[in-house]
Amino acid sequence: MGTYSNDERIREQVRRDFLGGNGIPEGLTVRQTLTLAYGDSWDEQLPHGLGYATTRYIEGYPVDLLVLERTVHNLQSGEEEPDYVANSIVLLREWADSHVIAVEGGFALMVAIGLDDRAPGDLLEVITKLASDSGVLDTEVLHDVEQGRIFEHWNSSGLHEARQALAERLGVEVDRLPEGAGRMLRDTALGGLDDDYPELSAAGSECNFHLDKVVEHVVRQLLVVTA
Repeated sequence: MGTYSNDERIREQVRRDFLGGNGIPEGLTVRQTLTLAYGDSWDEQLPHGLGYATTRYIEGYPVDLLVLERTVHNLQSGEEEPDYVANSIVLLREWADSHVIAVEGGFALMVAIGLDDRAPGDLLEVITKLASDSGVLDTEVLHDVEQGRIFEHWNSSGLHEARQALAERLGVEVDRLPEGAGRMLRDTALGGLDDDYPELSAAGSECNFHLDKVVEHVVRQLLVVTA
């Protein structure tokens, strides 16, 4: 065996503990953990697009931060990727005791944690998950975020477009639609039809409610009711 420096021994132990599911040794800061796990140039070794180190002034004092890019939320454009929003929700909740904050990054907010603060026990696990193909920390939280975005699209434009399409199909004015038509459109569109469920775009900026099928289904329902 070769000769190891103390740092190399500690680094190897950190990796063994992490890979063995034992988490990070207590007392290490975020900076120390990243240095031991990835080396002195850890900021260059992190997976591309995952995060970066920066210094921000907080309450008048400079603070070194690790900013996690795959947690973008509150974009001014409103086109936030649901998985990034879900990641931000998870980390702001799970790392609440680790001085995690939301910082401005361009025209959005991203989750950041102080490099000299105590490292969360799952710091390396989180980095590994964020760097994975899915990049999602919690699929249940992601589902909730996606459902919320779908409801937003329905309330902002989906219902209006569905009522317009139904009125055109029936040959009446929108304000002359049968009572309960709006509820029938909503229940059919949001509940799914023939395995066609609302499809949210990757960025969450658009949603396909399959309105052609929805409208035809509601027309058939109305014909049955009025028969």
